[in-house]
Formats: sequence, structure tokens, C-alpha cells
Amino acid sequence: MKFLTYDTKKKKKVLVGEIQGELLIKTVNPTIYFMRVVGGYGIQYNALLELIGKVKKIVIKETGGEQWEATPEYWKEHCSIADYGNGKQAFLSLKYMTIHKRVKAAPFTKVQVEQKKPIYFFNKEKNSYVKVN
Repeated sequence: MKFLTYDTKKKKKVLVGEIQGELLIKTVNPTIYFMRVVGGYGIQYNALLELIGKVKKIVIKETGGEQWEATPEYWKEHCSIADYGNGKQAFLSLKYMTIHKRVKAAPFTKVQVEQKKPIYFFNKEKNSYVKVN
């Protein structure tokens, strides 16, 4: 089920994430949405207040494969609140979240191994190159 909240700048409802059972899943592209100032991610503050008691965890799913999670209560307790033009937002540093890395199965690929090239060192005493391998 999609979870929406009102964005004061856009003057319309915007998607926060999807509620799946007792989780709010928010998929983000880290190159766009990662906030370096706090070292984490943000969620609209009024949405956070609505989520308390509604879901057990907020899951931030990065497009690169990592997944971060924390409870809404933990977000409220440890967040930094700021308004960068899109209304009040709660930002939580990754150091307060639990990480879960998704394991992707790699298909079997045949790799061609290159032959080793000989390595030579210069011997000053003999004034010549000596082969090492």
C-alpha cells in the first residue's frame, strides 16, 4: 500500500514509501537523496509522526543494494529536523540504523587467465637484468 504525505512546496501529496505488513519501504537513489550533512536519509516529519504506531520499522532501500532500517520511534528520538524548502523533514544518520546487505547471486562466467609475464630486476653487481620468476 502506498503511503503518501502532503508536500507544502509542491502543494500536493507525495509518495513517502510503500507499507508492506509492518514495514515502510522507502527506495532511494543514494547519489540523489543521501544527505551528507547528517550522513543519512530524511523523511517528511508529519509522515514520521503518522508512522509511529502504524509500522514497526522504516526501511531505506538503496538502489545500489544496501538496506538500512530503524524504528519510527528511534527516528523521532535521534533525528535532526530541518526544512530545505519541502516542508519539515526528519533526517537520521546511518550510524543510528541497522544495515542489511543484499546478496546477489553471480552467474558462472568463464574467465580467460593471462599468462604471467616474466619479471626482471637489475643487478648492479653483474650490471645486467636477472629474471625473478
